[in-house]
Amino acid sequence: MYMVEKSGKLLCRIVLIMLLFVLCFCASCGHKEARYALDMAEKRMWDEPDSALKVLESIVMPEDLEGKELADYALLLTQAQYRSNIVATSDSLINIAVGYYQDKDVEKRTASLLYKGGVLKDMGKDEEAMLVYKEAESYIPRIKDNRIVTLIYMGLGYLNQKNRNYALSIDYFKKSVAVNIVPKQVLSWKVSSIMNLANISYYWGNRDDADLYYSQLLDMVPLVDSMLQTKIYYNYGIYKSKEKEWAEAEKYVRKALDNASGDVSYRAMLLLANLYSRTGRDGEVDSLCQYALKTSEPAVKARIYYFLYEENVARKEYEDAVTYLSHYVLLSDTLRSQINRSEYLEIQKKYDQVVLLNKNVEIHNHWYLTIIISTVIIVALIGIHYLVLSINRKKKEKLLLKSKQEKVELQEKIDACQTKIAEDETMHNEEKEKLQMQITQLEAEKEQKDISIRRLEIICKSKDKDIPLEYIEALEMIMKLKSKEQASYNPAVDREKLHIWLDLVYDDFAGRLLEKYQLTGRERDVCYLKALDFSDDEISELLKIQLRSEERWIYRICEKFGFPKGSKDDFAAYIADFKKRR
Repeated sequence: MYMVEKSGKLLCRIVLIMLLFVLCFCASCGHKEARYALDMAEKRMWDEPDSALKVLESIVMPEDLEGKELADYALLLTQAQYRSNIVATSDSLINIAVGYYQDKDVEKRTASLLYKGGVLKDMGKDEEAMLVYKEAESYIPRIKDNRIVTLIYMGLGYLNQKNRNYALSIDYFKKSVAVNIVPKQVLSWKVSSIMNLANISYYWGNRDDADLYYSQLLDMVPLVDSMLQTKIYYNYGIYKSKEKEWAEAEKYVRKALDNASGDVSYRAMLLLANLYSRTGRDGEVDSLCQYALKTSEPAVKARIYYFLYEENVARKEYEDAVTYLSHYVLLSDTLRSQINRSEYLEIQKKYDQVVLLNKNVEIHNHWYLTIIISTVIIVALIGIHYLVLSINRKKKEKLLLKSKQEKVELQEKIDACQTKIAEDETMHNEEKEKLQMQITQLEAEKEQKDISIRRLEIICKSKDKDIPLEYIEALEMIMKLKSKEQASYNPAVDREKLHIWLDLVYDDFAGRLLEKYQLTGRERDVCYLKALDFSDDEISELLKIQLRSEERWIYRICEKFGFPKGSKDDFAAYIADFKKRR
């Protein structure tokens, strides 16, 4: 009967495992979602850095990421911000990736160092940036991504150019141009490197090299987009104006104006106005400058006011010169007090994060709904489990009542047979033997019914409390010994069960006995069986020993109890008395 209880426990464990599985599944879904976003951002990084940045910013609670996911997030976010021209104010984020990949993926280790160098460069820490870039350069022979190689050489070229190490700067820019990369992906990098080579060569006095590099840039014009075309034309126009080739300079500045849009066109207008001034076309200078003042970029507008100030001073038109100078000073003061770019971008980033978090509310609600439904299902399963237990308990109570009624009926039949034998003096011996055999069978049935009743009583009286399995097993073993269903006694297994049952029923009988006396295993068997009211014959039969052997064991036990001449009766009396002690 107790097997139902065991199955109930098993069902409860299964339900708990299911709950744990659901929780783990929900947690893993968040983990998989972050991993998917990281992989998507990595795929888009080179071609669409702005899109990759949005994907990374959509990751909910990135601070909960750990290990490789956290390192990948730190590297990709720094990379996306850097490639989107967002100035970093700290290198703490990229340091996570640098530390994690120190002894792992050499490609990502190199990339982490590359972008840490870029962050430090933007922060004005040129010496630290140079050391980091040089460490990244040492890994170049071990990596395969030529895009990373190109950016490392460009970074070293920019830093050396900034610090006027022109020879080293030229070497690094040449290396960046020589790297074999896919033109469509990073052609802008090659254009930038060649443009820097041209400018450095010019300022360093190598006019021939500068001409060669600018010729290469003009040859690349059909291969690039309009923005890069404008940049090439604009820079070439500046170069020609410095060479005082006014007509050639005007030609390319006008080409830049044809392609330019927004504030770029206003800078080109300012350059064209400067060319007009050099060639004596003062009337066109004023109209161009007045039109260029429509720019929304304060720095460009300030440069235009200053140019007009210089022009009017050269013309000795001092009243207009003072007016333009006052505009320039006022705009310069505004620029100094204006919020700097890094602070503005940080505020914009926080705003974008809030927007993305709001967009993710629907996704969160989906997972919350999944958790709620799973929880309801599990609670329902637990309720069904306890309902089944309750129904089974009621069935057992009915079965117990029926068993007791059947026991009463058996006893009535036994009493009827015994009364018939006692009162009918004329009954033949054969009839008496038949009745006696019938009585024996009825008593056997009654004894079996008693065992069933005791088992049912234990289960029914337990109510909602679980009975330890060892107690039930001990009781079953004793019942089998009493009814002789179990033919023999196995000390290795059964002794411990007797110990458990005696401790439960007789207030730690076995424990107290062993604490007071040093008994052997066989002596314990004799004492335990006697405490359970087994007869001497039953004990000898169960232990498979002769009665005389049993007497010798009892004699030894009595010696340990303190009455060496004790008999079987003394032994039985002592055990009975010991059971009553507390």
